[in-house]
Amino acid sequence: MEVTLRNDTPLVTVVIPAYNAEKTLERAIVSVLLETSIPFELIVVDDGSTDSTPQLIDAAAQVDKRVRRISRPNGHVAAACNTGIHAARGQYVAFLEADDEWLPGKLRQQLEVFECGPSAGAVFTNFYNHDEVTNTTELLSEQQQHVLGALPKKRITEHAVIIDGDLRSHLIESNFILRSSMMIPRSLLLEVGGSDESLRGDDDWDLWFRMGGKVRFAYLDQPLALRHKRSDSMSRPSPQWYTAVIRSRTKALESVAQTPALRDLLYPLRRQVCHLHRSLILSHVKRWEWWRACKALVAELQFGFDPLSFLLVGFGVLGPIPFTVRRIVRGCLNCPNKLPADQ
Repeated sequence: MEVTLRNDTPLVTVVIPAYNAEKTLERAIVSVLLETSIPFELIVVDDGSTDSTPQLIDAAAQVDKRVRRISRPNGHVAAACNTGIHAARGQYVAFLEADDEWLPGKLRQQLEVFECGPSAGAVFTNFYNHDEVTNTTELLSEQQQHVLGALPKKRITEHAVIIDGDLRSHLIESNFILRSSMMIPRSLLLEVGGSDESLRGDDDWDLWFRMGGKVRFAYLDQPLALRHKRSDSMSRPSPQWYTAVIRSRTKALESVAQTPALRDLLYPLRRQVCHLHRSLILSHVKRWEWWRACKALVAELQFGFDPLSFLLVGFGVLGPIPFTVRRIVRGCLNCPNKLPADQ
């Protein structure tokens, strides 16, 4: 790799956005510091934490000079990532969520892909999913594996391929790229404007989508990151999660509608937005939030008609009635007959 570096210049900047991450941050930092063959710096962006996150970062910085803390008011993950990108001194930027960790050799193997495939604009890797609620670990989901397997690609090393063509149509099918597995040239991140700070989740998918038509992605089929899913993880399906994903997909839909060359993506994006609204409605119905389910249905009608969504809303509105009637009837049956008092 033809790179001229001063002794104090890192080749890679690792960015960890951290908000109230005292339970997992040390694990993430240690997994980065195990990399010894690549000159890097580690920027941990404290995104307005109210726990001991800043103290943990400072303690790590005292032990290893490659670590430094940047503190900012809370602005969510996208804003924290952008702060790290602008402060980075490395030629490449690699992200790591504070919940996750890397496996040994990740940075080195990704840099080798950039060297072997000079046309690669970004490199992501396979990863493990560890569910801390069920204590199970698995690789990509079947849907993600199916989409990755169908991608047109050319092998460049034993474990790496270059993906041919525009990645955006495949990203609509599934988000198979983990932020913690990605390495991107800093110049490209600045060119596309970094993460969209208006998105309160799923900003990583939005970034990959915007990059999809500009560069070719490379994929390392080795699992080099470990994603931890806790009970309170933002990525767990919930009304908040579905709302965030709907916002990012709606933004993409608006962009596609204004680009004649991408008109083929309009239908699959609209269909996905409808399906996401249906999942949001179901999530509200499960919580007996029937008014919010109705609002989600009205919002969905902008993108298409889904009969199942109407059925779900109907259940959400009418569902409590049978239970209420049954409770009243049961109360009447259990009520002892009142006999007139003895004269």
